Amino acid sequence: MKTLYNFGDTAQILIGVILNLVLFYSSGWAESFTAHELPDSAHDVYVSYLEEIIDELEADDAEQLIDYLEEIRAVPLNINTVTHSDLRNLPFLTERDAHEIIDARRREERFISLSELYEIPGLDREKIHLLVNFIFIDEPDARRTRLQPNIAIRSHLSNELHERRGYRENHYLGSTLAASQRIILGLSPNVQAGILVAKSAGEKSITERRSGYLAITLWNNRIRVTAGDFRMHTGQGLLLSSGFGFAKGGNPARGMVHSSGGIRPVASRSEHHRFRGGTVTFNSRSTEAMLFYANTPRAATVRDDGTVRTLLSYPVYRTELDSEKRNALTETLYGVHFRQSILQYSTIGITWYGLQYDREFKPEISERFAGRENNHIGLDWSVQHRYFSIFGEIAARIPVNNPAVVTGLLLPVTGGMDATILYRYYPPAYTSMFGFPFAERSGAAEDEHGVYLGLRMRPAPRHLLEGYLDVYSFSNRNRSPALPVTGTDAVLRIEYPVNNVSILETRIRRRARPVPVVEVINGTEERILLDRLQNNYRIRLSTNPHPSFRLRIQYEYVSVAYPSAIRSESGSYIAADIRWNASRSLVFAARSVLFGSDSFDSRLYTAEYDMPGRVRMIMLNGEGSTLSFGLHYTAFDNFTISAKYYEQFRSDGEKIGSGFQEIDGPTLGVIMVQIDARF
Repeated sequence: MKTLYNFGDTAQILIGVILNLVLFYSSGWAESFTAHELPDSAHDVYVSYLEEIIDELEADDAEQLIDYLEEIRAVPLNINTVTHSDLRNLPFLTERDAHEIIDARRREERFISLSELYEIPGLDREKIHLLVNFIFIDEPDARRTRLQPNIAIRSHLSNELHERRGYRENHYLGSTLAASQRIILGLSPNVQAGILVAKSAGEKSITERRSGYLAITLWNNRIRVTAGDFRMHTGQGLLLSSGFGFAKGGNPARGMVHSSGGIRPVASRSEHHRFRGGTVTFNSRSTEAMLFYANTPRAATVRDDGTVRTLLSYPVYRTELDSEKRNALTETLYGVHFRQSILQYSTIGITWYGLQYDREFKPEISERFAGRENNHIGLDWSVQHRYFSIFGEIAARIPVNNPAVVTGLLLPVTGGMDATILYRYYPPAYTSMFGFPFAERSGAAEDEHGVYLGLRMRPAPRHLLEGYLDVYSFSNRNRSPALPVTGTDAVLRIEYPVNNVSILETRIRRRARPVPVVEVINGTEERILLDRLQNNYRIRLSTNPHPSFRLRIQYEYVSVAYPSAIRSESGSYIAADIRWNASRSLVFAARSVLFGSDSFDSRLYTAEYDMPGRVRMIMLNGEGSTLSFGLHYTAFDNFTISAKYYEQFRSDGEKIGSGFQEIDGPTLGVIMVQIDARF
């Protein structure tokens, strides 16, 4: 960790000075702005929410979710015609929240003003401020049903300024430019369409990736037809998942509760959990039914005998070998989902689907999915009561054998306090190709057994105490070495207001479990299990001394130890970022990170929300620093241009990346430009 050690004295002095200035002057500013509260406009709350998302999810998952939310913002929902499924698609709303909003609309016949949302029981101020980013109130005028185009355009370009090995040696087919162009059309209140073309860096054509959809609603939103690309989420994600879901580390009491959001039409760069075909959804006051069919080409690695080795979730087509994997497999999916309200706030759902491939899967491990068919059936439930909430799903492959189950109980213990208990059992032989339930192994419902306890409480305004304990086990029957594993994962997080405009956050995470490692024993390499203990410590200070200015300083430290091997490593980073609203139309942002780690095993991650819909997950390994500058300029309330420069520097002299992605030098620079326009 030479970087932090070499600059340790300077960094400590600098941080000490900054903290003292922040705490002293922000306290003074807070007194001078006696009427000032932390900025809580709808947009500020939305940006803060996005920053939380990128801390809780993997980069690809976070970008998919943010991209989806941005699509809804581009063509917002009419609160007077929005369905229960539409509201469930917003991840910050619970099942009960969606029911409360619909019931309030029925009582009053229609909403006249967004201020009426504040009168709905159980909806707190933050949820309402998030919600208003995605909805509008129509005028009670029949003329609104005529064709009224609403167009949202996004154009994104980014380019790396330092050449990777794949370009130097002519392995990559395309240029260093990454680009995406997307148009969302609200042709009328009942007709919406989206189209996207994109390419990643190294890919050949600017239309390398194509995605689009047409969605039509009929009969006062009771029938919805979608043609093109879509994602689905039913129950707790055991059978069908949108491909993104909050993981451990987010809201301990509610983060693991998935919402059965139904079908979501998408125009997305990512092929992960995306289907291409058609759907029909029927909605009534208490019943929902979905029929779906998809015939989707997939990227895969194929053996010489024509069998499939691996289905690729995030393919990139930079080389000739990559191009051979494109559309190597055709997937046919068909099925039905039926959901019925059984009590005021309770529902039960049934899902069945058939999944077929035109090639045979022959995986390396025999008990994983093999063959050409992967058919499933499942039952999910959500029982809402004033004093508790019970949720869960049970699912099995057909023919039914040893089903998987996840179920939990959410208890609002007192005002401002929530507790959650969740149990999960995913058998080793259970494989759902598109399941993404709550799990220790992200993105897989396979060979896992665990119990999760979470608690979240606000003892006072702006005070937060939350944490969880997760105890789990893997049989490892399908892995090497085939030895059972038991692990624990615990988090404690505290938010404390230093003064009227500053929040201090501390977070401790401890993870312990055996992991497979390769060790040389008696001159021979053997794969064995070693106990691994990882501790993460985070301290973050956020302050808004003025409504237009925010400063955030964060320090994170990780230690990794193998007690039986008497080996330990560590890594840390110091980050500071500034956001300044110079005017109503101009925003500046800057961020700097100084990092150091002993090895890849003690690496750290940090995420940057580059610009609307774009997330960059950065791995900090070795010694070095990052620096970025960005700006957002909005003109006429409907046109925004965003620009950012990002640079990573390895002060230890090591190259960045490996293989074809290796950069011949210690510096990587990226420039990004994006235009968002609405008409």
